[in-house]
Amino acid sequence: MQTSLGRTLANLRKLRSLTQAQLAERLSLSQPIIARWENGRAHPNDTNLERLAEALGVTKDVLV
Repeated sequence: MQTSLGRTLANLRKLRSLTQAQLAERLSLSQPIIARWENGRAHPNDTNLERLAEALGVTKDVLV
């Protein structure tokens, strides 16, 4: 089940024409981690949440 964070993350990623793999590479993570975040099976910790926001050009508040 996709969470609000997952939907927001997926939408922002797609708006920036990034694949899950490309976003993962920017964050030095694996693509399955991005997929789990988008599907709501896992949630990023605070450090990764800040890195995600920076990579997507938004504030952390936008993601949560």
